[in-house]
Amino acid sequence: MLSPADQGLVRRDPAIRGLATLLDSSAFAAALARAFPGLRIRASRCHFLRYKPGLSCLASYQVECGCGVFELQAEAFAESRQKKIERALRPARNGGPFGASRMLLAEAAILIFVFPDDPALPRLAAMDPDWLLRLLPERHDLAHAARITLRYKPQRRYVTRLDGSQGAAVLKLYSAAGYDAAARGARAFESCASFALAAPIAQSAADRALVLRWVEGVELRERLAEPDRYPGELVATGRAIALVHRQTTRGLLHVSRTAQATGLASLASSLSLLSPELSARVGEIARQLAERLIALPECSRPIHGDFDASQVVVGRAGVTVIDFDRAQLGDPSTDLGNFLAHLEYDALHRRITPTRIGHLSDALLAGYEGSAKVPDLAHVRLDTAAGLLKLAPHPFRRRHAAWAEITRSIVARVEALLEPYAKMLPPPVDASALHLGVGGPPGPPLESLAPTESG
Repeated sequence: MLSPADQGLVRRDPAIRGLATLLDSSAFAAALARAFPGLRIRASRCHFLRYKPGLSCLASYQVECGCGVFELQAEAFAESRQKKIERALRPARNGGPFGASRMLLAEAAILIFVFPDDPALPRLAAMDPDWLLRLLPERHDLAHAARITLRYKPQRRYVTRLDGSQGAAVLKLYSAAGYDAAARGARAFESCASFALAAPIAQSAADRALVLRWVEGVELRERLAEPDRYPGELVATGRAIALVHRQTTRGLLHVSRTAQATGLASLASSLSLLSPELSARVGEIARQLAERLIALPECSRPIHGDFDASQVVVGRAGVTVIDFDRAQLGDPSTDLGNFLAHLEYDALHRRITPTRIGHLSDALLAGYEGSAKVPDLAHVRLDTAAGLLKLAPHPFRRRHAAWAEITRSIVARVEALLEPYAKMLPPPVDASALHLGVGGPPGPPLESLAPTESG
């Protein structure tokens, strides 16, 4: 059954015909059961959404039926995109629980792709041993290695661990839009005596694939969930990211503060469609952030671009920073602010207690100060507020039952973060050219504006 928040969204976006079915796991399972009675569909669970207001909504579903459990993508479109549905159905493969890898759930106009068929990741369905041998000619053990899926964002990225007899590796497949940036990031940084990275092993531009060394250990985010522990690992993490910022790199693209402010303006517009009652507040937050960000001096240092505790692995040899898919040239305070924003987000979800954030922040900055000059703390706090606002779509995207309430809590926390630092920040500048009002056209899909989760 749809929550009141989801019901409101469906009313506001009638153009996407199958949206109500897609947002309701029970209704989606029932529609599948009617269309394919022989499969004995028992249940379905949606665990990820990518929503483009007025155009489409893509959902990742896990479906349980009489023959087992399988994964699929389900995408609902506006009628204006009917031709896209027709084109997408043509290269369907035979086999799988439905008899074909692609089909149309006609009653709701929902297009279905059964894993591993993914139109944006063609190599995913053709990741056979022969291809792995061509990609990794010196690692025959990986061609027939056991595979463990680590991350999968439909039509964006697939990450799997290959467990070979000579050691494990990580294979990443990307969409056309994501590969170039990921390849630049993988090549941009180097390990040294006091700084470890997941080194690249192989890559293929034709297949949009990267293979990197597997790093043994536990995500720092998981360690931080244990109360009152690991300040030393935060110090080491601060030292590691400082060394990232000190490196001399080539090939990374510069992302300006103006571009960051523009992205926040688009995010505010899309958030207002999700939660109209927050429209005025989100618009005001975006305006304040944009004006302050544009007023900051430009900086062009190498940064991780998506830094948080899930991008740090704690092992016997210390900490290793991973996943440079969004590496860029920018302001180091962006990385530090994004890390702290994720701590704030985890506190709102009660993974950590709010009182620990200050201690963890102090430890991170103490480690940073041991290797580089700490950025202006007012700038870090501003980037923390901006980073937390970018996380506001996550509860909706991850289909949290109380996503509307959590989104309100995030917005309130961003407001609180901005309040005490207003006098510390540079004077605002005119950002009217960014169209910060929330009554205009919707911004890009919510998923593209928010930081990635867990690698």
